[in-house]
Formats: sequence, structure tokens, C-alpha cells
Amino acid sequence: MVYEVVGDARTLRRETEAENLPGNVGIVHSRSKSGGGREWAHPFVDCKEQIAYVANGAAGFFEGKRDFGAVGKKLVAQGHTFRSNAAERIGKYPLLPDGSCVHGSEMMCHLIESLTADGGDPVRAMRQAYQALPSEIAGLAIHAAVPDCVIASRINQPLMLARTGDSTCIATTAFAFNEKDCEWLSTLPCNATAAVYGDRVELFPFDNPPARVADVLPWPAGADKVLECIAQAEGVGLGALKTATTPLWPKDLVPQHYMMVYELLRSMHAAGTVEFRNTMVDGVRPGTKVPATRMYLTGKTLRARKGEHE
Repeated sequence: MVYEVVGDARTLRRETEAENLPGNVGIVHSRSKSGGGREWAHPFVDCKEQIAYVANGAAGFFEGKRDFGAVGKKLVAQGHTFRSNAAERIGKYPLLPDGSCVHGSEMMCHLIESLTADGGDPVRAMRQAYQALPSEIAGLAIHAAVPDCVIASRINQPLMLARTGDSTCIATTAFAFNEKDCEWLSTLPCNATAAVYGDRVELFPFDNPPARVADVLPWPAGADKVLECIAQAEGVGLGALKTATTPLWPKDLVPQHYMMVYELLRSMHAAGTVEFRNTMVDGVRPGTKVPATRMYLTGKTLRARKGEHE
């Protein structure tokens, strides 16, 4: 069962029965700035309603290095239909043979479906799909064939695993967890797929990783750059912080940008250096407004910086 709303988590709780869904396994996603209605929201569901899939990410390093068009043509030929289908071009989202545009995550969902069409293992299928159509991406899926499992894959974008009580939890940032309640907290390795169960995690590294990965941001240069970027503008998003730290990474590797930025922000937030505020910003679709989180320096930090410059 899937519930979707246009809005924040409070809207989901207020307008749906999401918190009362039966079972012990589930996934949830907060939408990006792509805008649109529910047809453009995660989770995406395959044609047979066996898979629910959510993801965060973008082409990044892989821009121009994969062929969404060929994958879309193959899926359409197999009879797949896409609910996010839009007549107009939307950002850099993939096009189908008829020129219409679909959400890249919905295409990935249907690619996973295609790879399980003959009874294939869903975990193996997601692993194959990520290697065949790489992005700087982190995704979660649940499949009716493995109802006690969340399947997770990651290339660059962060995924954190935590053990809390009798549950294993997954999130794109450690901010999602109360670390005092965690028995352990760890990063899912890059270029890998994991089968996450309530009592264990099974890891499956990619056979042919799409690119080498740099996973350490220079310190303290990275923290200084993030702090400088936040200080220069009234409210900064993750994208701007990623851009600001780009020169610090090796140019021939896929950097762990968002993982490192999240960790820097986590330490700065804990130290009372930065604060987060939610605001509405322009969506990718013209005329749409969507919620986004922006980073600001705290009053304490502003006073300290003012003193340094006097």
C-alpha cells in the first residue's frame, strides 16, 4: 500500500493513514524540488505493483555517460507504462521515444521490474540496474517477493544504517537517528547493494563499479569552505555547499560530496555553529513551489565571526 501527498511529513500524517499501515517493513521519501503533483512523487510503483522504489540523486559525475534513451525505448517495447509521463521537457529528466518526459527514478523502478520479469531475485535485479544505469544516487526498494527486506543501493549519495532496539533502520543522513538510542551506526559502502532485514544486513558489492570513489574530504579545508559558503548568503542549500567544495576533490574520481557535507553539517549543528530552516523555493516545473531546507549561521557564530573581523 502506498500513500503520497504534496507537502511535508506533517501533511502526510494529517491527510493519510501512513502511520497505521500494517507490517514491520516500509520506506518513506521527502520529495525534491522537481515539483508537480502526486504522479511526480516517490515512491514509484512498477506495472504489477510488486515494487515500491524511492531515491535521492542526480546524474552528477555520470552526466552524458549513460543512455536513458536506450533503456526507455527497451522498457516501452516491453509494455511498461509510466505514471509520471509529461508532454513537456522537465529539467534533465529522461525522454521516451515519443518525446515525452518521465522521472528518472520511475524509469529505474521499471528497469528493476524488467530484471525480475522471469522470477529474478529483486536484490540482484536492483544491483544490476544500478550498474547498468549509474547516477550519483541512493535508493531503497521493497518487493512483494521479499516482504521482510528493504533493498538499498548506493553510488556516491549517502545511506546510513543504524541498529535501534530490535530494528535496523536506513536513512540518507545520521540526522535521522537519535544516536543515543543506536546500538551501532554505520555508512552503507559505496558501489554496493544491501539486503536489510530486521536482524541482519547482507552486502553485495558491485561486480563492475561504474567509477572509483574518493571518500575523504580534506580537513579542515572542507569545513572552512562550508562555513564560508553559508556565511556568504542568506540561506544556503546542499547543492551550493557541494559546488563550493568541488575544487577540493580529485577531478578523476567520484567524490562523496553529500556524505561529507552531511557529516560536516552534523558536527557544526551539534556544536551550535549552524541552524536549519525550512522554506519554499521554486520547483523545476514552472510555477511550482516546494519545501526545502536551508542552512544559516547561528547568532553565536555570527557574533564570533564579527569579533574576528573587528
